[in-house]
Amino acid sequence: MQKRFLQIITTAAVILTLSLPTVASANSSWHWVTMTNPSHLLLPLIIITLIIEITAIYRIPKAESLLRTVCAVTGANLLSFAMPFFIPWIGNLMSPSIYLYDLQNTIDYTPFFIVGAAYLLTTLFVEVPVVYFALRRHVRQSTNRLLFAVIVSNTATTAIVALAEHIFCYGEW
Repeated sequence: MQKRFLQIITTAAVILTLSLPTVASANSSWHWVTMTNPSHLLLPLIIITLIIEITAIYRIPKAESLLRTVCAVTGANLLSFAMPFFIPWIGNLMSPSIYLYDLQNTIDYTPFFIVGAAYLLTTLFVEVPVVYFALRRHVRQSTNRLLFAVIVSNTATTAIVALAEHIFCYGEW
């Protein structure tokens, strides 16, 4: 069963990597062509993500407490959202102040979509252990169903967010 999970995650990562490429050109300036950039989509996508993940994680393994599920999923999502912004600090822990920049300017002028295959891996790396260990003793069915629900719901919501970003936001060099 674990081999099947690995195959599903690997296939999803490959599909996202191949279908959502980012093209970069040197010595030029990035700007968003559309009036919408990824930060404008953030609130509705957070709400959709939380609804999907909480519903799946509460219903599939039959969690005992909706409040505990909401807290675990919300906390895990906050951690996984914050993680990419702390990654630059990991390489340079001695002087993190050089990375303290305005988040809005970063989103406006940096040539990236917030969500892609790397973000899916980061999300799974952060959210799976947080939600699993918070809820493993509080589900009525197998913990394998809990693990399945966390992985599938996170993969699905990450794909939805990536798709929304690529449909509504376009930038160029």
